[in-house]
Amino acid sequence: MIYLSGPADLDFILATRAVDAQTFLRYAYAHGAGRFGWRNHVTGESAEGVIAVGAAWSSRSSLFFTRSAVRQFLSVYGPINAAAVAWRGLRAETVLKPPRPGELYIGHIGVHPDHRRRGIARKLLEYLMERGRSAGLRSAVLDVAADNAPARALYEGLGFRLAAKRRSRLANAYGRIADHDRMERAL
Repeated sequence: MIYLSGPADLDFILATRAVDAQTFLRYAYAHGAGRFGWRNHVTGESAEGVIAVGAAWSSRSSLFFTRSAVRQFLSVYGPINAAAVAWRGLRAETVLKPPRPGELYIGHIGVHPDHRRRGIARKLLEYLMERGRSAGLRSAVLDVAADNAPARALYEGLGFRLAAKRRSRLANAYGRIADHDRMERAL
């Protein structure tokens, strides 16, 4: 489900000749730790199983996430490919900037295509924002692909407003980081 939140972005960062992005994401999710681990995600479930996923984090998690990513990259890719994956991740952060102190960053929002337009993503976002409010964070931020009109409409309906436009030229044989808009709202 995490992969649905941005397949081309995740392929750009995580895919190599030997390992596809979904293989890494399955490993990292099961491992539990870090930005892609199950401890950082909430899921929406139905009788069919997991139908939605979302995550949120603050700048307080940065060091922990970095250490977890290094360990996971080394385990999955080996030392040479891990360095290349880490470099692409750092390059992606020029477009998908990490949260500043006091911000809740919302990411990895993905809903199975058969269950979209039923309010599931809205409920996930509301839940994640409430957790951020409870943790004393002042604002919520997220990045949305500039051409993703349905997601933008959802976020605007929740009170998010455009904060910055970021152009991207990041691309490789596996994927690309699209132009993204940073949106924010007070918690």
